[in-house]
Amino acid sequence: MHGVSIALVVVLVLFATIFQSSLAPGIGAGGESGKDSADGASGIPGGFTPTPAGDGAIALASPTPAASPAVVANVGADTEPILPTYRIVSYYGHPNDDTMGILGQFNKQDLLDQLKDEAAAYERADPSRPVMPAFEIVYSVAQSEPGADGKYLLHTDDATMRDYIQFAQENNILLIIDIQFGKSTVQDEMAMIEDYLREPNVHLAIDPEFAWGPDQQPGDFGTVDATAINYAQDELARIVRENNLPPKVLVVHRFTDGMVTNIKQVKQVDNVQFVLDFDGFGDPISKQQGYDLYVRDGGVPYGGIKLFYDQDKPLMKPEEVVDLEPAPDFVMYQ
Repeated sequence: MHGVSIALVVVLVLFATIFQSSLAPGIGAGGESGKDSADGASGIPGGFTPTPAGDGAIALASPTPAASPAVVANVGADTEPILPTYRIVSYYGHPNDDTMGILGQFNKQDLLDQLKDEAAAYERADPSRPVMPAFEIVYSVAQSEPGADGKYLLHTDDATMRDYIQFAQENNILLIIDIQFGKSTVQDEMAMIEDYLREPNVHLAIDPEFAWGPDQQPGDFGTVDATAINYAQDELARIVRENNLPPKVLVVHRFTDGMVTNIKQVKQVDNVQFVLDFDGFGDPISKQQGYDLYVRDGGVPYGGIKLFYDQDKPLMKPEEVVDLEPAPDFVMYQ
C-alpha cells in the first residue's frame, strides 16, 4: 500500500510535467491575473515552454548582475538562524507566468496579503511556533528547447529579481531563489545569483526535477547528487562568512528516490540550514506517506512539504500539516 500511494504521487507529478509542456508562452508586458504592470515588463516562459518570438522576446539576466547594497540593510540582519525558531511558509512561482504557481497569479501586495493570512492560519494551528513568510521565485527556468548555449534554460531578468528582493525586504519577509538546472551546472547557476545571495533576506532552493544529465531530455525526471548540494552549501557558507550575514537556508525539492543521489553524503555545514522538501502532489494520505519516506525517515536536519492549491485533492489544512511527524519546518504553496 505504501509503494502504491507513493507511486500515485509520482504519476500525478509526471502528468503535470507533461501537461505543462503544452502551455502557451508566459505573460508579456502588462500582465494578466491582476499582476503588477512592472512585474510583466519582461515576459518569461514557464517550465518546458518554448521561447516566444517577436514582441514576446525574453529578457535574460546578466551573467554577472551589477552589485548593489541591501535595500533595507537591517532586514534579516540578525545573526540568529531562522530555523527552528520560525516555520517558513512560502508562495512559489514566477512573476511573469501564472501557470507556474501562485506567485504569478496576483500582484505582489495581494499575494503578500494572502500569504499573511496563510501564515496566521499556521500560527493558530501551532501557537508555539511563529511563521516567517517567504516568496520563492524561480530564477533559472527549464525549457523544452536547448537555446543557443544548449543548456535548456532561461533566466529571470535582473530588474524583476531586484524588484522582488526589495519588496521582500520592505515587508520583512524572505526571498528564496529557486534554480532549475536544465543542462547547466550548480557552479554556473550559483555564480549568476551570488550578488542576490549577498542580501541578508535572500535564500536558495534547488529543484532536481529539472536537472538533466547528458543522456536525458526535457520530460525526464532529473537528478542532483550530494556533491552538487554540498557545493551549494559551501558557497552559501562562504557568502555568509565574507559578508557577515545570518545563516542561509537551502531547500532541496524531492519526490522520487533518484532525484537526490547519495543523500547520506550530504554534509552539515555551519551557517547553512539544509531543508529536504517533499515535492509531490496527491491526496493527503499519499502526501503523508511521501513525507514519511523522504523527511521523517530520511535523516535530514529540517523537513518541508509542498502543497498544490490546484492539484492536491483535497488540500491539506494547516492543522493536518503541523500534525505530521516531525512537524514541517518549511511549507510551500504552489
